[in-house]
Amino acid sequence: MKKWYRKTELTQFEQFDGSPAINKEYHIEKEIDFDSNSKAKLNYYISTLEGNMKLNKGDWIATGVNCEHWAVKDDVFQKTYEKVQQDCEYCHGDGIELQGYYASLEIKGAQKYIIAGGEGELYFEINYCPICGRKL
Repeated sequence: MKKWYRKTELTQFEQFDGSPAINKEYHIEKEIDFDSNSKAKLNYYISTLEGNMKLNKGDWIATGVNCEHWAVKDDVFQKTYEKVQQDCEYCHGDGIELQGYYASLEIKGAQKYIIAGGEGELYFEINYCPICGRKL
């Protein structure tokens, strides 16, 4: 019997535009192919857990909970995913109250830290907001 399942973790997406910045961030590999008329075509590939996957401009790059990446065609993305609210008071630096301790996000240069006050302060680097799951 078939059953339906829903994933509950948040997935970060960025639309691929072929720019040097996005190519660098996701380690996109480029390859030039020639058709039968010797016309050059630039192909893009992203490294996934299953191997290299072809990526076209307009596709979406997904980042999973273990920082793995994969490509999603735009039409599939539009049918499958919905945008979540990005106005998280926690990761935008306003801070929230956690069990009597004040916690806030502090950004120092490229470093991101959670600071939990109380009897002493605790600093540790984070890559994702622990409340909304947004990549920082």
